[in-house]
Amino acid sequence: MILKTEKKERHTDNTSPSSLISVEQDKGITDAGKKYTMDNKKSNLIINALRVVKQGLESMQTLQLKTAEIHKKFLEAQTEASRTLQNMMENTQRLAEASMGLGDSIKEELFINSLREQNIIHNKTEIEPENKSSDSPDNIHEIENNLLESVSHLTGYPKEMLGLDMDIESDLGIDSIKRVEIFSSLEEKLTNIQSISPEIMGSLKTLRQIAEYLTGAFLNNEPQTSTKNTLASPKLAAENELPEINISDINRKVISIVEKPYKRGNKLTIPHGRKVFVTDDNSGLSEAIAEELNSQNIDAIHISKEALMNKKDLPEAAGLIILPTNDLSAKEQKNDKILKDAFILTSHLASDLIDSAAKGGAIFATVTRLDGAFGFKGKGIANAVTGGLAALAKTASIEWESVCCRAIDIAPGWKDNKNIAKAVVAELVNPDPSGPVEIGLDKNLSFGSRFTLKLESSPYQTAQKIQLDLNYGDVVVVTGGAKGITASAVQALAKHIDSTLILLGRSPEPSSEPKWLETLDGESVIKKAILENELGTQNASPVMLEKAYKKHMANREISRNLEKLRQDGISVFYYSADIRKPEQLNRILDDVRSAHGHIKCIIHGAGVLDDRFIKDKTINQFERVFDTKVKGLFNLLESTKNDNLRYLVLFSSIAARIGNRGQVDYAMANEVLNKIAQKESLLRPNCRVVSINWGPWDGGMVSSLLRQLCNLGVSMILSELFCLKPH
Repeated sequence: MILKTEKKERHTDNTSPSSLISVEQDKGITDAGKKYTMDNKKSNLIINALRVVKQGLESMQTLQLKTAEIHKKFLEAQTEASRTLQNMMENTQRLAEASMGLGDSIKEELFINSLREQNIIHNKTEIEPENKSSDSPDNIHEIENNLLESVSHLTGYPKEMLGLDMDIESDLGIDSIKRVEIFSSLEEKLTNIQSISPEIMGSLKTLRQIAEYLTGAFLNNEPQTSTKNTLASPKLAAENELPEINISDINRKVISIVEKPYKRGNKLTIPHGRKVFVTDDNSGLSEAIAEELNSQNIDAIHISKEALMNKKDLPEAAGLIILPTNDLSAKEQKNDKILKDAFILTSHLASDLIDSAAKGGAIFATVTRLDGAFGFKGKGIANAVTGGLAALAKTASIEWESVCCRAIDIAPGWKDNKNIAKAVVAELVNPDPSGPVEIGLDKNLSFGSRFTLKLESSPYQTAQKIQLDLNYGDVVVVTGGAKGITASAVQALAKHIDSTLILLGRSPEPSSEPKWLETLDGESVIKKAILENELGTQNASPVMLEKAYKKHMANREISRNLEKLRQDGISVFYYSADIRKPEQLNRILDDVRSAHGHIKCIIHGAGVLDDRFIKDKTINQFERVFDTKVKGLFNLLESTKNDNLRYLVLFSSIAARIGNRGQVDYAMANEVLNKIAQKESLLRPNCRVVSINWGPWDGGMVSSLLRQLCNLGVSMILSELFCLKPH
């Protein structure tokens, strides 16, 4: 990746290992919580912007400028009522881009909200007539029937298996992605339905609650204000048709650091009687920050993490500032307990902070000491693991729009705690209204300046010939490489090497399918066959059926991917392994070395999702997602410390770069991967180290989202064209 340091119009090129690949609409970060509508004149601006985006000629800066101009006009004209409604219905662009970085799983409602923030589409607030159209349901029974039919169709569960009082997650195994599909299906059937905000969608726990909510919307005699997705372009594709997707070349971007002046905003206030808690870092900085806050009439307490976790008689929180312990040993720097404790504290105080923001104001911040620019100076990182804290703040800023959230990184060489505290508190108490979440502070900066981060286009040379420093028989280890997008990467990589592929995954080693399954396709058909041939129809629950279905489909996908590689003449072996367990991984890699030789390349593509808000997520759910990425990588690096690696490739996500609603664990884990890549690149001069923050793939999206993408001219990464391009 090319890291471009921009300071007073002077540019310096350096080499850095962390790169980001994203779609064309990743045009930068807009202000959180600011919404707008547009008249015809403004809409024409967006039509032109969209046309330019489609042609690939519009620059990030131009689009941001147009957005800012329209935004300003909105702020001058929009009423409080409209703002209140749209605050409920919309999210920030960072939410958009993050949802676009889900890889296999993308949330439609989050993505569409992001497009509003970029002026590609906008909300058109309309007043629905009191008389409902003739196709509106007359009673709850019709809504219930439509709901059950949609769930049955989209999950493959027989309708008679479903009950209205079943919990959507625990009884039906419906994740957030499938939930989006269900609501999208209902919106097509029930034409007068209101758009449902992500908050409401997540709060409805059973099918009956969904039906009752929808019934209330339909039977309300008052005119209803609805927010509809309206394209800025006057041409709307037919809703029931899926246009051909326009796949563009992969749009590659890199991160640069920019020196910008601090813009003092209005002073933040907090409700009377509440406190801002500052965790102890054993360096004196936390005490200095608490003292500076108190000098600004913000009640603050310097406190240990342990005391705060056991909070009983402490006042309600108006703020939380997390500082990791500053004097970590080398062993402790690999200990992810720092991040898990930070998540627990944040989740513990989430309700307090949200409530405080609603009643006046609230602060949430993380303070790290990477290099003063989140590791992008290219001179090394003091503690890579703590880099994950920035993703915690970025995700919180999306989930808690009214809370002032900041991730602050301080240069380790700056030791003046009093002045550091003044700079930190200024960013929190008088926050720059247009400022980003991530702020870098360094004593060597010009007075009143700080570092911020931005994305810059850095396209590949398309004519560049692909050459890899891998010889015949060299061992390439790929985690998660037998399924999903990582498997597509393996298929493409295999066209350019003659090496031995070792694929690691949690699924059991593939076996022959039962005869009754061999010729079947389609989720509903297969689930019906599983009920008849494997589970029996009497006692099987939907969750049991889903588990059995996923097991068979994983077995089928792995078998087919391995067979395709072998047909292409590739030497490939699959091992069932939980890379979170070092003993298991060491044993397998020792066997690999004995049979095939030393390992030359690692591609870490394993990952899982378990989406929930920060305030709702448990530590077990957090660890399941986080450990697969972070512990898995640490175990891989430890197990291969005596191998002369030539390539270390980490699959990260754009969720790490900008956070994502419901994915605090995924964002934090991938941000740790990014920082480890930056650190390892300096430690391994003869190894190509890269962390790729993927944007959206064409695979795994629900059709309704694909339709929106096509209508809006949004390009995606085509999995069939996947290719690792070294440089």
